[in-house]
Parts: sequence; structure tokens; C-alpha cells
Amino acid sequence: MDNYSVIPSLESLLSESACRRFAFGLVCPGGPRCPRCSTILDPRRHERFYGNQVSFCSHCLRKFVPLGGTVFSSCKISFRVIVLMLYLFDLGYRNARIIEMTDLSKDSVQKWRRKWLSLKQTEMVDCG
Repeated sequence: MDNYSVIPSLESLLSESACRRFAFGLVCPGGPRCPRCSTILDPRRHERFYGNQVSFCSHCLRKFVPLGGTVFSSCKISFRVIVLMLYLFDLGYRNARIIEMTDLSKDSVQKWRRKWLSLKQTEMVDCG
């Protein structure tokens, strides 16, 4: 049994919703807040926020897309695959092995490695 045989089963344990919340936590560590006035959104609006749907702040009356302007904006890869890839980066896996495991293109893996390193080097920016 090689060292990699356990990793694909890890992906099957990751739920899309848990991975989505992890990703939101990276760029919005303060939780569901308005990016303009930092007001915490009403709990009734959290589902739209975490669904990355247009959200509305009743305090400043601004509409916004929660992940707009972040590393996750216009992302076409599932959050499950992104979180798995980030863990693999931190475990020291090389891009070639990650490409084999995720079926992503070389360009996508390289781009996400750069994004991850950039996020880790800067303080995570709060959505508010």
C-alpha cells in the first residue's frame, strides 16, 4: 500500500457545505458581515450569504455578492476540491500528484498554489 492510497478517501469525507464555510472563513473570518459597513447580517440572511447569492445589508442598504473581489470570485471548481487541494499543498504534495488526484489542469493547480501562498502571507481580509 503506497502513501497516497488514503488521500482519495479523504475527499469523499469532505462535504461541499463544510468546505464552503471553510472557504468563507478564510476570506470572511468575521462571519456574515456587510463589506461596506461591517454590520453583522441578520441570521435570516445567512443562507443567501453562504450560498454566495446577492445579499442585502439592512443597515447601509447595500447589495453585494459575498465572495466578490476575493480569491474565490468567479471560481468554477467545487469547494470540496479546493479545500482538498489546499490541504495537499500544506502537506507538501507536488503539483503533479495533485493534478493526478483531482483531474485539474496544470494551470489551475499552479494558480491555486499561488493564491494559497498569497493568502497565507497576508492577513486574511475580513469581509467587513
